[in-house]
Amino acid sequence: MHIQHLEQSTVDRAIVSRQEAVICDLENKTEFQKVQIKRFEVLVIRLRDSLIKMGEELSWAAASESRQRENSQYYQRRLEELKADMEELAQREVEASRRCLKLVSLRV
Repeated sequence: MHIQHLEQSTVDRAIVSRQEAVICDLENKTEFQKVQIKRFEVLVIRLRDSLIKMGEELSWAAASESRQRENSQYYQRRLEELKADMEELAQREVEASRRCLKLVSLRV
């Protein structure tokens, strides 16, 4: 009876040892998973911050592009106005030259 009890006790200890090893392995895996989850959470936060920053930069670039387009249109209009003024002044100069020649020819 005593021998049977010792044999049973040894078998029970082996089962308990194996179960403890399994539990220890599962605890290690769980701890590893927790660390991985924390790491992924940090990565997600960094990615979110990067996304927000890129969105702000995109918005700033779009506003800047819009301002540049408006400035370009303004200066294009000014250039057209100046060209029209130059043409008008050139026509006045031609007309004034013609009048001067007429006056000179009338005096002679």
